[in-house]
Amino acid sequence: MVKRFLALTVMVCACGKPDALSQPIDATPPVVDAGFVGAIDSGPVDAAAGRDVVIADVDGTPDAAIRDAQRRDHQPEDAMLVDAGFEDSGPLDAGLPDAALDSGPPDAAVDAGLSFGCGAYPRTCRDREQWMPGLDEHFMLATSGCSFGLTPPSDADWRQGRARAENLATRMGGAVSLATLLRDLNRQGRSSITNRNATRLRNHQWQGWIWNEGDNEVSYWYPQGMTGSSDATDSGTHDGRHLQLISWYHKTDARPTKGVRVSLADRTDPQDVDYRHLLLVVPYGVGDAVNYRPLHKSLTDTDALHAGGMVWYGNYLYVADTRNGFRVFDMSLIARVSNTNNNGSFGRNGNVTHAFGYRYIVPQIARYDAPEQACDLSYSFVSLDRSSTPHALLAGEYKSSSIQGRLVHYLLDERTHRLQVREGIIRGQDAKMGAQTKMQGALRWQNNYYISSSSQWNTYGRLYRTRPGRESSISAWVYGAEDLYYDRRTGVVWTPAEFPNFRDVVGIPLREP
Repeated sequence: MVKRFLALTVMVCACGKPDALSQPIDATPPVVDAGFVGAIDSGPVDAAAGRDVVIADVDGTPDAAIRDAQRRDHQPEDAMLVDAGFEDSGPLDAGLPDAALDSGPPDAAVDAGLSFGCGAYPRTCRDREQWMPGLDEHFMLATSGCSFGLTPPSDADWRQGRARAENLATRMGGAVSLATLLRDLNRQGRSSITNRNATRLRNHQWQGWIWNEGDNEVSYWYPQGMTGSSDATDSGTHDGRHLQLISWYHKTDARPTKGVRVSLADRTDPQDVDYRHLLLVVPYGVGDAVNYRPLHKSLTDTDALHAGGMVWYGNYLYVADTRNGFRVFDMSLIARVSNTNNNGSFGRNGNVTHAFGYRYIVPQIARYDAPEQACDLSYSFVSLDRSSTPHALLAGEYKSSSIQGRLVHYLLDERTHRLQVREGIIRGQDAKMGAQTKMQGALRWQNNYYISSSSQWNTYGRLYRTRPGRESSISAWVYGAEDLYYDRRTGVVWTPAEFPNFRDVVGIPLREP
C-alpha cells in the first residue's frame, strides 16, 4: 500500500531530523485561493474565468519588473556572450561586417515545408545562424537550423546494429516484452511530492510522485531525461498502460562508471506507481562473441553519458549525446540478465551475464553523429513534437550564463520512426534562439514553446511559455528542474527533479503563453 502524507506545514528543526521541506505531502494538490497574490506563477487563477489576473512571481514582484531588471543586468554582457563551442573566444561581433549584424533574421523560407533546402554548410560557424548579437532575454527569435546536421546510420549499419542486439538477446534467453517487464516492476514510488516543491507550485493543479527512499536519497545516480508512452505511441498508452521513462547518469569520480540507467514507471493508477531500473548498454562483437559494455561518452572516456534528454518513439529510444547527437536504443530487444548478485560485475561470459546487479538491459542499435563540417551544437536535451507534420525531435543546449542557447528541430519519418534523410543528409530545421539561461529541457506543442530552466529565482526553476514575437510568460517550476515530457492524454507537462531528497517527478497543466 502507498503511504499517504499530510504534512502541509513547513517546519524548521535543528535536531538532526530530515528537513521538513523534503518531506512528502499528499498527492492531491491544495485548492487554489483565487484571491492569492503571492503567486509562484504568472499569477493567481481567476476561479470563474480560469484566466490569469495578476502577473507575479514568488516574491510578489511583477514579472514585468523582474524581466526589465534582468534585461538591464544582461545588456552590458550581451556583446561578450560566447558559445563555448566556437573556436573564436572573442566578442561576438568581432570581424563581422556591419551588414552582417544588420541583416535581420534568416529568411524563414529556408526552413519551410518538408524540404531541407539548406545547401552547403557555412564556411565559418561565426555567423547569424549561430548567435544573435543583442538578443534580449525572454524574447525568443527564429533563426536557421541549416548549420546543424547529423550523419545518419546507413541502412546496412542500422540492420547490423539491430542484428547484433537480437543476437545478444537470443543468447540471453530471448527478448523480453514490455508486457512481461511490467509484471516484474520491483520498486514502489510514493504518490506525493515534497513540501518544498508543493509550496513552489501552490498555484498549480500539480500532480506527481517520489522515488522510494533509496532512490530519492542516492548521491551517485542523478535523474535527467524524461519521456513516456505519450511519445511512444499514437494512442498515448502502451497496451493500455500509462508509462513514464526517466534517465539517470552515474555521477561518480570512480572510473569506469556504470553509465546510464532508465526507470520504467507504470503510472496507470496515479496512487500506485511501480517502477524498475533498466541499464542502457552498447553491444559489440559478433556471433557467439557478442557482448556489451556500459553507456559511456566514448571508448576512451568512461565517464557516463549525461543522457540529459530522451524520446521514446515507436520501439526506439533516442538519448541525447551531448557532444555528438543521438544514441538509439531498441525497446523491443530488452534482455534479462542471469546474475544480479554481484553489483560489481558486468558483461557476458558464456551463459552467465551481469549488469552491475540490474536485472534488465536495453541495447543500443544505432547513433546519429554530427559531421565535422556542421557547426557545433550541444545536444543537452531532446523532446518530441507530435503536433507538427511531420513529427519532429527538438534538441537544445544548456548554457549556464548565456541566453544564446539554440533549439533545433529534426524531422522524423512517422512510418519508420527514424530521422528523415534527404539526399543522404539530415539538417536542422525551424531553429530558435531560446533567449533563456540554464535551459534543461524544451518542447514545442502547437507552435508554442516551453522551456525548463533551472535556478532562475533563488534555487528554483522556471517554466517559460513563449514563441517568437512575444515576451515569455513565466510559470513556477521546481527545485532541480530538468528535461520536459508532455503527456497528450492528460495535457500535463512533466519534469524529473534531480537533487537528492527533492526528487519529485512532477507535472502541471500545460498552458499557452
